[in-house]
Amino acid sequence: MKNFLALFLVLNASLAWPSCWENKEHIGERQLFFKTFLEKPKEELFFWLVDTSKLKNWLGPFSNYKSSKEPKSPFGIGHVRRVSAPILSFKIIDEEITKYRPYKHIQYKGSPSPLMKDHIGDMCLKTVSQSKTMLEWRISFNSNFLTAKFIQFYIRFSLWRLHQSLPKNTTQN
Repeated sequence: MKNFLALFLVLNASLAWPSCWENKEHIGERQLFFKTFLEKPKEELFFWLVDTSKLKNWLGPFSNYKSSKEPKSPFGIGHVRRVSAPILSFKIIDEEITKYRPYKHIQYKGSPSPLMKDHIGDMCLKTVSQSKTMLEWRISFNSNFLTAKFIQFYIRFSLWRLHQSLPKNTTQN
């Protein structure tokens, strides 16, 4: 009963948590929203969302195209991560980090591409417990319906891969 009550309170509290993004910035006609809970502290999970060497493990062929001007924060504002087509190696899109609050919020804007325009994404991390984090991810863009459905499927699959690629917590008794 205590576990049920704790879960009920956490889920209801999560609905009251404010989002980290501003609605007025998401002007794209296609809006995608994802929410998942991961068994990692947000400080550890954060680097799986910004570091391109970790992004490759779950989201795909990202590479560093330009580092931020702040040496203590190489993945911060101004960092550009490039998404390239596998095998063919041509640029699909560049995503520039435009807002960066360590362990809490990453916002990126995508360069226009033949597949989509006005692409913006916000990833928000919220602590649920000492070892559990909620990830909220909002993406908006302009594209055709089929491209939007492909991106939705791809992100869902990638989030599954993120769950699979995170190192498991090990406890010794």
